Amino acid sequence: MPWANDRSPVWNATRCFPLDPDPDQVGEPCTVEGSPASGIDSCGLAELCFDVDDAGNGTCVSFCGGSENVPTCPEGQACSLTNEGVLSLCLYACDPLTPSCAEGEGCFPTGNEFVCRPASSDAIATSGMCHLTGGCQPGTACVNPAIVPDCETGCCSAWCDLLSPECPPNTECAPWFEPDGPPEFENLGICASLP
Repeated sequence: MPWANDRSPVWNATRCFPLDPDPDQVGEPCTVEGSPASGIDSCGLAELCFDVDDAGNGTCVSFCGGSENVPTCPEGQACSLTNEGVLSLCLYACDPLTPSCAEGEGCFPTGNEFVCRPASSDAIATSGMCHLTGGCQPGTACVNPAIVPDCETGCCSAWCDLLSPECPPNTECAPWFEPDGPPEFENLGICASLP
């Protein structure tokens, strides 16, 4: 199980924990013992209690199958690899230009795909400094400071459609992927500083 070996709220290692004798299944409500990153929850084998609230309640999600280089998930989901590979979860796939995520979630990048992830309550608006995937508000992404005006570290910038771009002043809609990127995201852009 992923867990925080330094008592922080961030999963940074893995170890074995006892399974719940009557485990909850993927998609069902679940609970954690201690912090959300304690490694002890009520979910079954190869599952994690995710998006846990202050009362310790969340929802069971499955770990990615396959390998780190070729991860697999059920249809309609994509593998979200975070925390230097410690956390590999099958989350609902989405498109930043037409997000279909639940309330309180944003469509965030993970490799060449996008998944619905919870946006933290203190998520940052456009141009604010960020460090984490979920550190930005829905509709934005944490990007290299070089492409956002007056940004010193990673900053949040808005998604845009290359076919009908709308961006803040002094920015333009730049392609998110290289020309040989995923064809389904060929119109996806990010608001970037003018050269």
